[in-house]
Amino acid sequence: MDYLLSILAIVALIWAAIAAVIWVAVRQLRGAVDRAISSFAERQQSHVRRLLDALEELQRRQADAESRIQVLTSANRTLVVQVTAMRERLGLDSDGRSDADRVIH
Repeated sequence: MDYLLSILAIVALIWAAIAAVIWVAVRQLRGAVDRAISSFAERQQSHVRRLLDALEELQRRQADAESRIQVLTSANRTLVVQVTAMRERLGLDSDGRSDADRVIH
């Protein structure tokens, strides 16, 4: 009977040792996973920050381009008005022919 208790005690100690090793391994694995997730999150935040900076730069460039387009559109309108007025003063039609040219041909 003492042998049976001794064997059971040894088995219990072995199971406790195995459980302790598994517990330590799981904690280390959990720590490694937590560090990996933290590292991944930091990389993602950095990537998001870079994307937001790029978006901000693109929005700034778009606003600058829209401003230049407005200036060019306004200049084009002014030029069209001036060319039309010049044609009227010179008596030219849209093809660049004068009234005298139309009469001759």
